[in-house]
Amino acid sequence: MSNYAPFIKPYVEYNEHGWGPCEVPELDVPYQPFCKSDRLGKICDWTAMVPEKKFPSKYASTFGNNSQYAYFYEDDDSTFHLVDTTGSKATKPYQRGRNRTNMRKM
Repeated sequence: MSNYAPFIKPYVEYNEHGWGPCEVPELDVPYQPFCKSDRLGKICDWTAMVPEKKFPSKYASTFGNNSQYAYFYEDDDSTFHLVDTTGSKATKPYQRGRNRTNMRKM
């Protein structure tokens, strides 16, 4: 008996008339124009505090801005949870390792 999961070959359609996928209707797929020079953009940037001033449209498409993928704000307070961000009392950075040379002499 084998320790591996069984592998079932997927069905692949053969295209007799050329390269690429066979004719499959694209249902409910919005069209998004794109250009090869478009940047992919940032999915999430937790470190950015200030928006970029030099290039504000850095990740914008060259073909315009479609709203089909735009974020729409939903006012849903049922999933809101307050997070305690006070943290612990940290030491001052200028005092770290201050007496390190004196400790080596002991």
